[in-house]
Amino acid sequence: MSQKLVSHIDHAISPQAHTPMYLMHKFWARKPHNVVGEYIEHYSKKGEIVLDPFVGSGVTAIEALKRGRKVIAIDLDPISIFITRMTLTPANVDDLKKAFKKIESQARKEIELMYKTTCPTCKRKSIITHAIWSDIVECKKCGERIVLVDENFKIRNKCICGENIDKENVSGEQLLEVGYDCPSCLKKAKKKVRFLTKKPDSDDFRFISEIKSKPIPFWVPHNAELKYDNGNLFQEGTHRTDIVKVMDLFTRRNLIALSILYHAIEELTDSISKDLLKLAFSSNLHNVSKLNVVHHLRLRKGVHPSRGWVMHRYWVPPIRIELPVWFYFAERFKRVLRGKYESNSVIPAVREATSFESLTKPKNDALFLVHSALELDNILPSESVDYVFTDPPYGGSIQYMELSAMWISWLKGEKNDPNFELKFGEEITINDAQKKDFSYYHKMLKASFEQIYNALKSGRWLTVTFHNTDIKIYNSIIKAVVLAGFDLEKIIYQSPAVVSPKALLQPYGSAIGDYYIRFRKPEKKEELLSEAEIDKESP
Repeated sequence: MSQKLVSHIDHAISPQAHTPMYLMHKFWARKPHNVVGEYIEHYSKKGEIVLDPFVGSGVTAIEALKRGRKVIAIDLDPISIFITRMTLTPANVDDLKKAFKKIESQARKEIELMYKTTCPTCKRKSIITHAIWSDIVECKKCGERIVLVDENFKIRNKCICGENIDKENVSGEQLLEVGYDCPSCLKKAKKKVRFLTKKPDSDDFRFISEIKSKPIPFWVPHNAELKYDNGNLFQEGTHRTDIVKVMDLFTRRNLIALSILYHAIEELTDSISKDLLKLAFSSNLHNVSKLNVVHHLRLRKGVHPSRGWVMHRYWVPPIRIELPVWFYFAERFKRVLRGKYESNSVIPAVREATSFESLTKPKNDALFLVHSALELDNILPSESVDYVFTDPPYGGSIQYMELSAMWISWLKGEKNDPNFELKFGEEITINDAQKKDFSYYHKMLKASFEQIYNALKSGRWLTVTFHNTDIKIYNSIIKAVVLAGFDLEKIIYQSPAVVSPKALLQPYGSAIGDYYIRFRKPEKKEELLSEAEIDKESP
């Protein structure tokens, strides 16, 4: 493809909201699908090979296949390839519905029995819609155990002895409120609401106590720790001494329920339906964890107070909401089902290759690999790829593999599936706990783009997109690509389709969009400038 034949993108593109197949599973910093699609449309032709070596949740792969390209989707993080593959794998939705009904018949009743309470008005048994919990902390001065949140859901700052409360000196948790669904009383309510609330009574406390003493009936990831390979706790972890394992992120009740549900999924024989239901299971984990912040405004209005996993770390808030496993799993299944209806209709049946050689055969159109971008030469021949679109790791602002650990620990299963191994040692990031500084990050980033350079055909294009407000990271990415041999052609600022909750919390505003940077591999490799020479030429 000659440069003269390309109609370049030299302006921002109006982003569109994610469609159902992009909402099947949570992932961080997912790019607008239509923007990615436009770049693929401009810089490749049908039948050509598009590479994304940092594929994330698979937007590049999905949009390339939608447009009749072949795709190579690579990521070191196993959850990335799992989400991408499950989005693109053709599925019989009738079989998927049958599989859901099967596990519903096996698991729902047993799970829902753990989420029962008594309506204080009509005395009927009702299903719990949510439970609000507070940390109990111990005063370091007098030893008093204090429920951190008062009856008005406000954080206490001082002990009765006058000592400032150390909010991290946690010694337990206290149930504060129970939301429940009583159909007869909801009909009689003066204000139309979806649930009722009450203060927990003696039966609720007794029930919780009984659950805490119950054994977990099936496998859960007992040994999965919130640690790196070197034994250090996650850099963006909770910083609490009582939360060091994945299991610590869940209440006992939800752990029991998750074990029952996962066991039922594992019993399925249809492999595609099983994997898609595992996708629904995985996507629900943060919903039913201790990571859910109470949304105080919604709480005061009598609206469901869940806030979701909004922090880029395993932060367990001092006041949090526990959500019932089955109800939210069923809701996540609906999302997966809607996603599969869409992917089945807009993407031709994906035929997966097992190697680059098999990808070049007419019958195959996708290669999915859990692999390091630092070793592309081992799997891709030189000058073999027609276009590269990628969103590389931008410093340490999001610790992707660390955030995947909760999902991966369950997906590995009891048999320790080797396809779900987190190889932190090969991760390109800035992370003090992993002893990876900016120098390491820049060096590895440059090495990865050298591999990308070798794989891309001469005269073809690479688009790099990223989001980072740190000019040092911004410059590092551009320099890494230029040092690999690419020519910088255009930088475009692109606003997002939806502003993230984190960006909205920035008191002085936030650079909330992304940069899309066009590079071209020259027809002939020129003598490269050194990093010092590039720095000297920079304004």
